Amino acid sequence: MEVREEERRRAGLPRLGDLPAADRQPLVRRDVVGEGEPAAGRRPYEDGYTVLRDAELAAAGECPKIQARIPFQYISETRLRIDVYRRLALAETLDALHAIEAELRDRFGDFGDEVRALLLVTEIRLRAEQKGVLVVETEGHRLKCLRRVGQHDHFILVGKRFPRLTAPRPLLRLREIVAFLNHLPES
Repeated sequence: MEVREEERRRAGLPRLGDLPAADRQPLVRRDVVGEGEPAAGRRPYEDGYTVLRDAELAAAGECPKIQARIPFQYISETRLRIDVYRRLALAETLDALHAIEAELRDRFGDFGDEVRALLLVTEIRLRAEQKGVLVVETEGHRLKCLRRVGQHDHFILVGKRFPRLTAPRPLLRLREIVAFLNHLPES
């Protein structure tokens, strides 16, 4: 714990307790519940902790987080959002995924990073299924893919290490995972 405090102090980051009370308020979507727009320069789900955590991740060289979802602002009707989620979950081929993506662009216009992340996560799931990969997860810069070989499960290693992710931003990391899975031989 002392190491993190030292890193935070060197990077000039405040502790959560040092933030003004307004930044320590519970996470609320003000733009959805009708209290107006979020504060200038803030994301709709952002609070003081989120700002602090993003700063810590940036200082540590870790990739910031992104939500893979369909925002209310993109598709406001709940029934349609649920239908898109269902269709993405049931997609079995890349062609089906590309058809859903084309339909989203056609019906609702260009989408933001959150929808793009959702489509990339779905593509990762499809490519992993094609290559016989059971689990795809990241831990820091390490990519951990578990694959069934015969009767045993084995992690995919490059040499004697887990593959390393080098992209600094979430969407680029997802694309890096897609490229890694795409170059795996069939199981």
